[in-house]
Amino acid sequence: MICETHRMRRSGVRSRCQRGGRTTAAVTVAALGFGFASGDAVGATHSGPNLPPVAVTRVAEPLYAVACTKASSCFALGDSDVFRLGARRWRVSLSSPFGSAGALGGVSCATANVCVLVGRDARGTRALRWAGTAWKALARPPLPRSVAIGSISCVSGAFCMAVGGTPTQPWSATLTGGVWKATPLSHLTGVLRSVACRSPTACTAVGQNFAGTAPLLLTWNGRVWSVAPAFPAGPTPNLQAIFCGSASDCWAGGDSGSASLLLHLAGGATASVFLSGASVFNGISCVALATCLAVGKSTGGAVDAHSIGKSWTLSKIDGFDPRTGAALNAVQCFADGRCLAVGQYGKAPTIRGFSVVIASSTSTA
Repeated sequence: MICETHRMRRSGVRSRCQRGGRTTAAVTVAALGFGFASGDAVGATHSGPNLPPVAVTRVAEPLYAVACTKASSCFALGDSDVFRLGARRWRVSLSSPFGSAGALGGVSCATANVCVLVGRDARGTRALRWAGTAWKALARPPLPRSVAIGSISCVSGAFCMAVGGTPTQPWSATLTGGVWKATPLSHLTGVLRSVACRSPTACTAVGQNFAGTAPLLLTWNGRVWSVAPAFPAGPTPNLQAIFCGSASDCWAGGDSGSASLLLHLAGGATASVFLSGASVFNGISCVALATCLAVGKSTGGAVDAHSIGKSWTLSKIDGFDPRTGAALNAVQCFADGRCLAVGQYGKAPTIRGFSVVIASSTSTA
């Protein structure tokens, strides 16, 4: 199983639902209005409007990224520590690997014994590889110090693609046979936030375009990046996460500046979906392309949205005090239909992490 995720933080608000843009693939929205209060954790599921989240056992930092090979074998990234799931509890696997000035970015697992995480220390981009028993340092990617890598996708132990950028220019870096190769996308302005690969010759990356009304939506053929089909007309979008079920069929999530956004890329065409009650989707994962879960944030709280076929439904996750400012930041789904989402709750200076397993009709930690 190929798993990847990334780190991000954003917010926004949307007060109505609409269907936008050209649709070559038919995409519809069934949005439920739950009157989300500030701080509510909310989400969308096909089997029940309310899913109770359970706080992670004493994880003292927010969780931004997750990668799993099965439900009982997962890594999650916090502000500074790497956590590993075992016996239904998160435990620190690696403490502050990049030092007090460092930050964790993204993590991806190709197999139970092959995971790669990226981040940065005081000198620039760093990468570590899990070999089944411990994390070991990889060669430093040849990226400028100003580049921040926030997402990585590994299809095997022999190939990974990482993406990010400077404040103005997107970058990518491939890891092939233990050797990094960096690629600046000098003809574009913006930053790449998420990448999903199905093979070394089939990757799709998304992000934010700082020049124009289209998001960054790129495809990789093993040699070069190409700009994907034009985005349907509408608000300026910012894509935060992507999941690809095949080389030519992907779902991406993010926001349009004033609404949560889901984007379907299939067969060389794009179609957009806007959901009311949510302001941004931070993560997305699918059991199959007809059954996906997107997670994110409402006005001050966390959200998830579940698809059946090509309809998306939004629902509220109960269990948080409206003042906690909860958010779901990443999600990983499994073949049995369950999904593990990670996020954060609380107010500064006490912001903690939590995880929740979202099944067809129940939710357990």
